[in-house]
Parts: sequence; structure tokens; C-alpha cells
Amino acid sequence: MSEEEVLFRIEDGVGVITLNRHDRRNALTPGIRDGLIKYTSLADQDPSIRAVVLTGNGTAFCSGGDVGNFSVGEENRESREKRSSEIGSRSLSENHYGYIIRNSKKIFVGAINGHAVGAGFGLALSTDICIASESAKFGVFQLRRGIQPDGGLTYLLPRVVGTQKAFELAIKGSQGLTIDAQEALNIGVVMKVVTADQLMDDAMDLAKIIAKGSPIGFALAKRGFYNGTEWSFAEAINSEAEGVNYCFGTEDGAEGVRAFKEKRDPVFIGR
Repeated sequence: MSEEEVLFRIEDGVGVITLNRHDRRNALTPGIRDGLIKYTSLADQDPSIRAVVLTGNGTAFCSGGDVGNFSVGEENRESREKRSSEIGSRSLSENHYGYIIRNSKKIFVGAINGHAVGAGFGLALSTDICIASESAKFGVFQLRRGIQPDGGLTYLLPRVVGTQKAFELAIKGSQGLTIDAQEALNIGVVMKVVTADQLMDDAMDLAKIIAKGSPIGFALAKRGFYNGTEWSFAEAINSEAEGVNYCFGTEDGAEGVRAFKEKRDPVFIGR
């Protein structure tokens, strides 16, 4: 991986990951994939990082798979089977950036600066909260290439927009059609649409608010919000009770109660 393909910096407790192959519209080249895995894992494991912003350079957030270098056809079957075998021997957490993001204890903010299509759409949906530029576009383009939707789309998209809407977007994508930022807002793909000039400022402001919150509380909230879609109501209530009891035993829990009584903002340390 070239160090320039994915950029990373830390600002006020916020890790910023930037896809940086604008000449390839930030397609998921091996270098981009490796960089995503490297920095999403680093952010998850670094206690000084409280939140993460994920964005792209140039006119695209991520244009999906690096189609020009896909290994297709009968003559490439052996190399594809070898790669599938290698991936199968490792856990998902070692080789899928979207899985790492979703299972991270950190909150990821997607700053969608342009096209997020194919697996790039899945990458956007892997983040916990998305803010989009007015120029952002979203599309399920894999079907136009004769390939099933991937990048986490089959799991993530129906959970955000519902199954019927997911099929509608897949049909549009098979024709090379996208939805714009406003429609993405209307169907819940993004939480806010802003101008291109505002995008990173708004994303960073949101991430810094998260970074000032309780890392333990946010991590448990993230676990509960996602697992809650699979749990029964009883399982959710039991998990909440366990989480609250755990928080009451932490320094952050004590600080939150103390700050309430003293009528001031809490200062959380993540313990």
C-alpha cells in the first residue's frame, strides 16, 4: 500500500480517514482496501481516538470496486479460487473494513463528498452517521456489471431503507442510475445534506461532540442500536440493564452523576 492512497490524522480526539486516489475516484484498489483496514483497526484500538470521520478526496467518496482490474472469465478461475480460500482462512475482522467499522467501539461519521456507488455505497452505510454534500450520489451499480451487490450492501441497505426500497435501488443501479443527496436524506441513508464547503466542518463538529461524550456510553449505545434489530424486546431490556449496571461502576458513570448534581458539563475519560 502506498502511504498516500489513504490518509490519516488525529484532531481533538477525532481520527480522520481520507480515501486519496481521486484519479481512480477512490475505487477500492488493494491499496485503498489495505489502508481502510489499517486505519479503521488503528482507530478502534487507540483510546485517544473517540470518534472517526471517513471521507474521500476529489469528486467521489468511493466509486466501488476497481472494475478495470477484476479477475473474470474461466482463465482466471484458479486465481479467484485461491483468493477465496485465503480469505476464508481468516476471520472477517481481519479482511473486511465494513465489518471492522460496524464492530468498532468508536462512532464513525461518514462525510460523503461525492459518488458513493457499488461497494462504495456499502462503505458509506457501514458508518454510523452520514452527512452528505449536495453533490453526493448513491447507487447499487454491481448489477450493471453482472455481479451481486457486495461491500455489505445486502445486509446494510434493507436495514436502512427496507427490502422493497432496496430492490428499487438495485433495479435503478442495474440501469446505471443513482439517487441524489436529497433523496438519500428522504429515505434515511443520510442524516443531513450540506454544501460542499460545509461538509467537513459539519462532520468534524459532530465528531468532536461525540468525542467529548462518554466512550463507554457511546460504545454500548452502538452495540445496542445494532444488535437491537436482531434481539427480542426481552433480550434488549436485559442487555440495557447489564450495560447500565456496568456504567454505574465506571469513573465516567460517577462523573456523569457528579456533573449533574454540580450543574456543569461532565468531563469523561473513558474509564
